Amino acid sequence: MTDKTVNPPKVFISYSWTTQAHEEWVLELAIRLRDNYVDVVLDKWDLKEGHDIYAFMESMVRSEEIEKVLVICDKGYKTKAEERSGGVGTETQIISKQVYSDVNQEKFIPIVAERDIETGEPSIPIYMQSRKYIDLSSPDQFEKGYEELLRNIFNRPVYRKPALGALPSWLFEDAPAHYKTANINKAIKDSTTRNPQRLPSLTQEFMDGFLDTLSQFEFEYKRGEAELDELVFEKIQEMLTLRNDYIDFVELQCSSQTNVAIEPFIRFFEQLQQKSVSRSSYEDQLDHFKFFIREIFLFTVVIFIDKMQYKTLSELLQSTYFIPDRDYSSLQARTYDYFDRYCRSLDETRNRRLGLRKVSVTADILMNRVTERYTRKKVVQADLLLYYLSILSDTERSWVWYPRTHVYEEYYKLELLQRLRSRRYIETVKMLFEVQDIDELKRKIESFKHAHRSNAMFGEIPSIQDHIPVEEVGLYP
Repeated sequence: MTDKTVNPPKVFISYSWTTQAHEEWVLELAIRLRDNYVDVVLDKWDLKEGHDIYAFMESMVRSEEIEKVLVICDKGYKTKAEERSGGVGTETQIISKQVYSDVNQEKFIPIVAERDIETGEPSIPIYMQSRKYIDLSSPDQFEKGYEELLRNIFNRPVYRKPALGALPSWLFEDAPAHYKTANINKAIKDSTTRNPQRLPSLTQEFMDGFLDTLSQFEFEYKRGEAELDELVFEKIQEMLTLRNDYIDFVELQCSSQTNVAIEPFIRFFEQLQQKSVSRSSYEDQLDHFKFFIREIFLFTVVIFIDKMQYKTLSELLQSTYFIPDRDYSSLQARTYDYFDRYCRSLDETRNRRLGLRKVSVTADILMNRVTERYTRKKVVQADLLLYYLSILSDTERSWVWYPRTHVYEEYYKLELLQRLRSRRYIETVKMLFEVQDIDELKRKIESFKHAHRSNAMFGEIPSIQDHIPVEEVGLYP
C-alpha cells in the first residue's frame, strides 16, 4: 500500500503557549507528523492575522474533517484547562463534554509532554485523567510513544485481534495433550528479550512443573486388569507432548545462554530418576518412566551437540548424580549411564506377546518419535557417542551406556568424531573426552575396547576407529 491509495489523516494539535521552548517542541512534533503523511492543522501555519483565535480553535475541535485532536498535556495546559482560562479553557469546555458523554470516544488523544517533577505523574487535566494517553515526556520514551501515535492516527495497531480459529479438539479428548510447561516456555521466550533476570526462576518453574506433571502418568498395576506392557506403551504415547515441551525448553536455554547453566539440569535428572525407583513388587510398571528418562536425556545430548554447547555437555556427562536406593534410605552416586535402564515389559513381554520380533522395542519406539530437526541420524549418533564416552571416561563405572538405536540406521560415521581431524575442533571439544591435548586423545582412542560383546541380534557396534583412524586425529589445522 502506498500514500497514493490512502488519504492523509487530518489532525488538529491543541496546546498551551506555555513557554517558547514548549512551542518549539510542539512545532517540531507537527513537522515530523507532516513528514509522515499526517495533515496537521496547527495555529503556527493555519491561524492568520485577523482571524478570531477562539473561533479558530473551537471550529477545529468541532470540525468533522478533523479525525484526531492531539491534546498536548503539560503543566501549563493542565492549569488553564482546569481553570477554564484562555483558548485552552474554551477548547476544554467543548472537549470535556464529548469526553464525558462518550467513554469510547477515540478522537481526543492525551499526549503527555511533561510530568510533575515531584510525583512523576503525567500533567493531564482532570477530565482526561482516566483516558489512555501516549507518553512523549522524555527522550527515552519519545520514539516508542511516537510510533504508538502514528499507529493510532493511521489505525495500524501493533496487536490486532486475530480471527477465531478452530475448536481445540484436545479439550474433548480423554488423554491430556496440553501442559503448563508449554505456557512456561512462552514466558521464557518472552523474558529472553524483555526481562532476562527472570530466566533462572522460570527455568526452575519449568522443571518443577515438568516433574509435577509426570504424576499424571503414575499407575498402580493390578494383575488381570490389563496387559502391563500395553499400559506402559499407552503412557509413553501420552507423554509425547510433554517430551516436545522439554525439547522446546532445552532449545530456549541454548538460545538464551552462551553456556547453559548445568546445575539445574543435574538436579532435574536426579529428581526425575526417582520416578523410576519402585517400592512395588511390579517394578515393570515404571518402565514408561525408565523409557522417558532415557529418551529426554538422549535428546538433551542431541540438542547440546546441535547447538554446540560442548562445555555444558561435558559437565552433564561428567557430573555425579545422587539417586536414592529402593527404600530411600541412602543416596547412591551414579554416572549418566544409570539413565540407560532396561524396559523388560517392552523388550521382552510386549515383543513376545505381540510377536513383534524387534531387535529392541524400546529403540523402535524411540525411532518413531524423532522430530524433523532431531532426526534418526542425530539420535543414533548421540546414542553411540554416549557409549564411546562412557568407555573412554576416567570415572569408574558400574555399567556402560548401551547404544540401543545403532541397529536402526545404515552405518555411517559420526560427524563429531570425524571432525577430530581438525586441531582447532579438538580444542573446542576436548573436554568431552577428558583430555588436555591431541596426544592424550590419540592414546585414548587407540586404547578403546568395547564394553559389550557383539551378538547376532544387535549386530556389531562400530569401534571409534571406524569413524576416525587414530593417525588422522589432529591431522589438519
